[in-house]
Amino acid sequence: MGREILEVLRHNVGFDEPGLWVNYAMRRGFRKTKAAAVTHCPDCDAPAGSVLGQFIHYSTLVKLRVCPCDLIWADAHLDEEVIRNHFEFTYKDRKYFEIQRGAIFDHLVRLIDSLVPKGGRVIDIGGGCGDLMGKLVTRRHDLDITVQDLSPTSLAEAERRFGFATTGGFLSQLSPHLGTFDVVVASDILYYERDLKRAWQTLSRLVRAGGAAVLRVPDRFASIRFFQKLLGSPNGLRRRKQTWILGFNPEHLFLFRRRYLFRRFREIGFGRVAALPSPMLGGQATALVRQGCFRLALAMHRLTGHRAITSPSMIVVATERRG
Repeated sequence: MGREILEVLRHNVGFDEPGLWVNYAMRRGFRKTKAAAVTHCPDCDAPAGSVLGQFIHYSTLVKLRVCPCDLIWADAHLDEEVIRNHFEFTYKDRKYFEIQRGAIFDHLVRLIDSLVPKGGRVIDIGGGCGDLMGKLVTRRHDLDITVQDLSPTSLAEAERRFGFATTGGFLSQLSPHLGTFDVVVASDILYYERDLKRAWQTLSRLVRAGGAAVLRVPDRFASIRFFQKLLGSPNGLRRRKQTWILGFNPEHLFLFRRRYLFRRFREIGFGRVAALPSPMLGGQATALVRQGCFRLALAMHRLTGHRAITSPSMIVVATERRG
């Protein structure tokens, strides 16, 4: 059994010291998994930078790298078929969209409503079964809506329930024939885009002149860095045997800092970029606590001249798109 596990560890990406992981891999039932090592920054192409932390995902050891361009990226990408299968069976529970993400969607709907003109076009990247856009059209019957997602099952549900136009694939793979949109929404999706550089180019192409992009991502770099320091030296045994990063979702390929996002939006032609607090996901606390935390985050945002974001996730709004 030990020999078989060693073979798995030598096959899988990330285990430069396979002997350290034999017992752990046996307990967890490791299997051979296809993954590609990422040796350069997926955006600026700089060589692998310093390590923020590491985690295990699908029997693969992944390190979070910090690039001088401010992007923080995972240095291994699972096989695309593994990812597609994962998302085909993840996040399908109606409660997740209707209850756990209810406050997030309500907040996004109000924001999108304020940005899109009458009769405008909106595309929801990673829109799943169309729940967010379904809420939007109850408020704005005049809009032309398109939903994009990796899951064919989710897209079929969006078509059946709401009659939305749909399109599949990653953001970076979207066809130019879709045209341009007044508002492009990418809520909790950009960190799945393995071809990030091309995703930014596609995002720029999708937003028409004068249009807007609405992005939602976790805002946890400071807390993750703090807890990583508590683990001690990067070369110490605790860090070398680390299997998870507190506050980081192992499904994600990137951890975005605000200054990185602001710079990239400006580079692709947006004249104005702002960050806003976002409501918490349901289940992270009671409804009363979540509401109180969000009100406090909004107050801190106002009191600090719109600089401080104290919510676990933030919304970045890019407007004044130049043609």
